[in-house]
Amino acid sequence: MPQKISTCLTFQGQAEEAMKFYASVFADAKIVRTDRTPPSVAKMSGATEGSVLAVVMKLGELEILALNGPPFVPTPATSLFVACPSIPEIEKMWAKLIDGGEIRMALEKQPWGAEKYGWVKDKFGVEWQLINSPHPKTSYGNCMLFVDKQFG
Repeated sequence: MPQKISTCLTFQGQAEEAMKFYASVFADAKIVRTDRTPPSVAKMSGATEGSVLAVVMKLGELEILALNGPPFVPTPATSLFVACPSIPEIEKMWAKLIDGGEIRMALEKQPWGAEKYGWVKDKFGVEWQLINSPHPKTSYGNCMLFVDKQFG
């Protein structure tokens, strides 16, 4: 069996809130599991026993692990990429993701041929790129940019 690579996002106490938010944004998102902090981890980390430690969500075929962990600085060099055949559906997702977020590239027609494409950093600091796609089913993936010193 080939090794599976999963997306892991780290939050500062907001993993459950973020995953519930994403489940409301994407029609085919499903929270699979919520793990609570066991006594041994609470003692070692200082977290509250029984608090949310991790949330696993399926976003289409993409598995996302959301952890409550130490502070970190996210980078726009990594993002989640959503390709959707329905422009009205993209616009609906976009409206939710930009609420409290920051637009990196406006959702609009692009010179390279995309009828709709946009890039947003959401209110939790997660980067999303949305594009319309000729494929009949919405797909999700990871995107990594390698741009030398622009984004570290």
